[in-house]
Amino acid sequence: MTNHVHLLVTPADARGCEVLMRSLGQRYVQYLIPFPAAHPWSSHAVNTGSAEDSLVAPHVEYEALAGDAQKRRAAYLELFAAGEDPDFVKQIRDATNGGYPMVSEEMKASLAMRVGRRLERRKPGPRAAGAAQESLELPI
Repeated sequence: MTNHVHLLVTPADARGCEVLMRSLGQRYVQYLIPFPAAHPWSSHAVNTGSAEDSLVAPHVEYEALAGDAQKRRAAYLELFAAGEDPDFVKQIRDATNGGYPMVSEEMKASLAMRVGRRLERRKPGPRAAGAAQESLELPI
């Protein structure tokens, strides 16, 4: 199998598989290619017009970039020209690794009230005596 693997695992607890898959995913992405066009399974080449592939159908978000194909390709390329904002990438990683949503403060407060839990990272270290323990993760 060159494109996938099968795992037969016996987790030590109910969340064992979830933790394993999250850890694998977080480590795997560190070894991805340096730019999207270099990946053979990426739709990047089709979306930029440098290749054709009958298996690739345009996504609704891609089509919304512009009304005409030439402008759409240019708009798509522009998305990659700016590069990544290191602070934004850090926010994404922190939210992913912390198990909390990356949403506006208003949305976070609304969600927190609905689920009755904090949805943001706290300062590390022990909690004050008698303080309620709150989960950082949304219920599934």
